[in-house]
Amino acid sequence: MNLGRQLKWWSRRRDGELAPHRAARLDRDGLRPAVVDEAETVWKGLGDHLRNQAIPTPPAEVMWNDVRREIRRHAPEHWAEQHLKRPWDWATTTAIAIFMVLLGFFSLRISMPPEAHATEPRVAWVDAELPGATAMVYEDEQSGAVVIWMVTPADAPADGGKS
Repeated sequence: MNLGRQLKWWSRRRDGELAPHRAARLDRDGLRPAVVDEAETVWKGLGDHLRNQAIPTPPAEVMWNDVRREIRRHAPEHWAEQHLKRPWDWATTTAIAIFMVLLGFFSLRISMPPEAHATEPRVAWVDAELPGATAMVYEDEQSGAVVIWMVTPADAPADGGKS
């Protein structure tokens, strides 16, 4: 094993980041070059120095910008920004919308019974030859029966229809 790799592994072992199988290999080989001892001394001194340093507090505006950045980073994206990034996404969305409109249109056409459409009346006109008589026509669509009712002035109510 070369010296650079050993130094890297010893550094990771000191930080607690070395994989267990590699730590076992370091212990098994029993190799600890003098450079590692020197490096450990430097690393320990550097760590102590950094821990003793005062950390300046950033201005409130900088901290507030950091908070806003984190909120934006964790906020869910708008649906369109998230799902319509590629050109074919727009085409797919448009095709699905057209398909849904057509499906709704044809499902309405299929679900409507054919009797829902108005049929031509069988009796178009009734001419009453009696003076003052009126005719009323009733058609029953289910049975197909046609009833023509004639009302003559003699059948009219005595009060002249004012009741």
